[in-house]
Amino acid sequence: MSTALLDAVVKKNRVRLIPFMLALYVLAFLDRSNIGFAKQTFQIDTGLSNEAYAL
Repeated sequence: MSTALLDAVVKKNRVRLIPFMLALYVLAFLDRSNIGFAKQTFQIDTGLSNEAYAL
């Protein structure tokens, strides 16, 4: 492969993958924070202790 072709392939992958990976990171962060907010109510409703919830 020539250097120019390799550079073009790398650039194309960056343009496509970086925004997708950023979106996945944001979704994972939001999911974690939502679980944190729901923890207390979930534990009260199910009767789980902190140790059982951590499993």
